[in-house]
Amino acid sequence: MYLLPDGRAAKGKEKAVGIVDPFLTVSVKEGQRFLLVVYPRKITSLRHVWSHPAFPEEHHPAFHKEEVASELEFTEAHRELADKVAKRLQGITPSQQWLKEYAERIDVSYDDLMEHTKEYVDHGYSWSDGGKFEGESLPDGFWEHYEKVTGTEVEDKTTSFFSCSC
Repeated sequence: MYLLPDGRAAKGKEKAVGIVDPFLTVSVKEGQRFLLVVYPRKITSLRHVWSHPAFPEEHHPAFHKEEVASELEFTEAHRELADKVAKRLQGITPSQQWLKEYAERIDVSYDDLMEHTKEYVDHGYSWSDGGKFEGESLPDGFWEHYEKVTGTEVEDKTTSFFSCSC
């Protein structure tokens, strides 16, 4: 998607600046407003007002802020959705994000978590780290997310592979 000098959107990859809202379930019709998800690292300046070479000043939302403010309210739900879209554009699936957040909660790297989980699934090796995991059990949904990320089916989804070093 790229923008014409009059602010209308046009299809084309050579000057593309972003994509039409990926969560829409219907096509955008001519003259209709839509959210444009700008590609990562394409915004040239970001302050309270954004700018991009493909968007002339008179088409900035800030230029028509009274009109836009009455039309759109940016809520926390919008921020969460924008964050999900950004992660998807970076190639991060919801299951990968879930596993990354879990790794942060137990203070290990995502790569270590995935490596030790694979060792458990493939060879039955428990993960012991000097008592770090004493009392730690896997949260509900862990194995389902692991299966989605790796494509590996896990037979026993009831056990934890953490071990204390006692």
